[in-house]
Amino acid sequence: MLDENGRFAPLFDENDTIVVPCSTVLVSVGQAIEWGKLLSGSKCDLNSNQTIMGDDFTYQSAQPDVFVGGDCYTGPRFAIDAIAAGKQAAISLHRFVQPGQSLVFGRDRRAYKSLDKENLDLQGYDNIPRQKAAHKKVDEKFSDNRMTFTEEQMLNETKRCLGCGLAMVDPFKCVGCGQCTTKCKFDAIHLVREYNNEGLSFEHVKPAVLKQMIKRKGKIAVKNIKNTFVKIED
Repeated sequence: MLDENGRFAPLFDENDTIVVPCSTVLVSVGQAIEWGKLLSGSKCDLNSNQTIMGDDFTYQSAQPDVFVGGDCYTGPRFAIDAIAAGKQAAISLHRFVQPGQSLVFGRDRRAYKSLDKENLDLQGYDNIPRQKAAHKKVDEKFSDNRMTFTEEQMLNETKRCLGCGLAMVDPFKCVGCGQCTTKCKFDAIHLVREYNNEGLSFEHVKPAVLKQMIKRKGKIAVKNIKNTFVKIED
């Protein structure tokens, strides 16, 4: 049944019922937002569907100490979206209660760009296809008929994870110790020197520093002597 605006608007009569024989019943519960007096006295702004308006990056509402996320901010969405919003809002909350902290500095806006598939260099990466689980016949309804991977499939699938080429090191966390290269049994991790700089072992650091100090002091002494002669000539 539709209303005068053409929208679905069914009418129900509690006394008009029928019995439908069935073997399985799926119950779906609809939800709506009812704030009551929770936001009374706050500066929070609401949308037409009663969701709270908030910043799409920090999740801060018009009330500075109120942060939103999940269905009360976006409306009905996937649970993983609410989880992601909760994590980002928690970061904003932590910064908000710390004096002098910014809600935006140093945070990833996740403004990702699509991969340029026309300029890919796939040499050296494993091209093993994704493994597919076998299926079995099941008698019960709503039962998963997918089987688990075999041992060979598990090995092939794990090789894909080590050869996909998407691994990335966080420069703010990695100190370049190289331990990961020694622990990886598949030799999938390598450290590459990007600039020419010779390192020294601990026992050779002090002699190298002393040598540099003496060399530096010599240059300073020669420069001072030259400046002295220049002043005398003037």
